[in-house]
Amino acid sequence: MHVPGPCLSFPTGETRGTRLWTCFVWPADSDELGVVTRGMPGDVDAVYGPDGGSFYRPGRTCVEISRRASAWIRWQGWALERKDEPVVNMLGRALRDLELSAQIQPLLSFRAMSSAPEQPHASHSYETLKVSRVREKVFHVELNRPDKRNAMNTVFWREMVACFNKIAQDSECHAVVVSGAGKLFTAGIDLMEMGSVFVMVEGDDTARKAWNLRKKIREYQESFTVLERCPKPVIAAVHGGCIGGGVDLISACDIRYCTQDAWFQVKEVDIGLAADVGTLQRLPRIIGNQSLVNELAFTARKMMAPEAESSGLVR
Repeated sequence: MHVPGPCLSFPTGETRGTRLWTCFVWPADSDELGVVTRGMPGDVDAVYGPDGGSFYRPGRTCVEISRRASAWIRWQGWALERKDEPVVNMLGRALRDLELSAQIQPLLSFRAMSSAPEQPHASHSYETLKVSRVREKVFHVELNRPDKRNAMNTVFWREMVACFNKIAQDSECHAVVVSGAGKLFTAGIDLMEMGSVFVMVEGDDTARKAWNLRKKIREYQESFTVLERCPKPVIAAVHGGCIGGGVDLISACDIRYCTQDAWFQVKEVDIGLAADVGTLQRLPRIIGNQSLVNELAFTARKMMAPEAESSGLVR
């Protein structure tokens, strides 16, 4: 393979939500750097090694190509002497971009889909949800309270049931993507509005209050059980924080994807509640590790995206 003359360039912008791969080239007589031809992360032209050998093979996914190329560049970066510090820095930038491309690959198609003009669905009009058709037969349900970090108020719980019961009967819908508007997926229960619901439960005695509270919790459980019962595949696309009730929500979905900056937190213990709107029932089945579920529920610690992927919660 003939390698062009000296030049080195890096990603400079975004197109339809995905980062460009620009040409990564070094002199033909050098064996220290590889070459990545211009292309999109989802549609790689080729990735070459110093001897002209390609990391590309038929059947290899973009993620596999990215990982092989980034591992090779990392090894070469370590081999360089410190006197070549500017080159090391440039290698590092290229490496980070390759690794980022590999990590965000599962979301590339969703990002491209969401960048297309969305068509509001006339028959779905809600206060806390935004429903649109992003492709033929594909609906997008967006948690739509960005000013409140998509916190779940009493209206939200009712609208989730109404929305997904309608989607279940809609012959124009074959799949559903659920995401959150704004900076994060959801902050969970709206404590400013919902806190009184759990405190001011009607009843003359403790037993009656407990019974009425149980009925109320069953109503909230139904809000996410409709996702599980939906005959159409329901896909969660998580970015930023997915807190408390958000974990309950995504655990009822069929498929879960997340961005690199996503994190998950079973927050209920911090406010004296049990995560019994779906997390404690479904999460052990999803990740297959009751000990990890107990730890998350007892400590309310954050689970970052890499751990969520390795545990099987997301792809």
